[in-house]
Amino acid sequence: MFGDELGGKMFSCGEKGCEYETKRRYVLKQHKANIHDIDVIYYPCDINGCNFETKDARRVKPHKASVHDIDVRYYSCDVAGCEYKTKFLDSVKSHKASVHYIDVTYSACDIRGCEYMARRASHLKSHKTLAHDIDVVYFSCDINGCQYKAKVPGHVNRHKANIHDIDVVYYLCDVDGCEYKAKQRSPVKCHKVRIHGIV
Repeated sequence: MFGDELGGKMFSCGEKGCEYETKRRYVLKQHKANIHDIDVIYYPCDINGCNFETKDARRVKPHKASVHDIDVRYYSCDVAGCEYKTKFLDSVKSHKASVHYIDVTYSACDIRGCEYMARRASHLKSHKTLAHDIDVVYFSCDINGCQYKAKVPGHVNRHKANIHDIDVVYYLCDVDGCEYKAKQRSPVKCHKVRIHGIV
């Protein structure tokens, strides 16, 4: 199918310290663009006022579907009586596992005496980092004079938004006429229950 794959030839990255190799030339090109920023082509969203751009052309269509509701394809849960639907195929599988307990697979923590079990390998890895200090990498706030550090990079981003007002993303109440907003989703949910009676 691909001429440069004949004979099992491998294409190596060649960048200093990088040992990546692949049988496909176009995959190597993607690797160099995504990892080393070489010959990068950015693909922008063509919606007026949207600043989204990506190195992967395949991500533009899902972005437009999830953010702008353009060419949206919904995936539904096939369990009888369930009305769950989503824009993301992977979310259906997660939904069925967490709500209907279908195709649930668990991985157990291998630390003696720990009974933690996770459905995802990433959750288990995070658990071992946070609960048992295994393979811990600390991420620090890069604001001058700030001593904050965390085991999870997302916690640093949240800290910078909450404490330093950097890269703040506000979550808005979607009730007509309501101007409530918060830096996190959970206060918005609580607000909707407390003020508008929406569960």
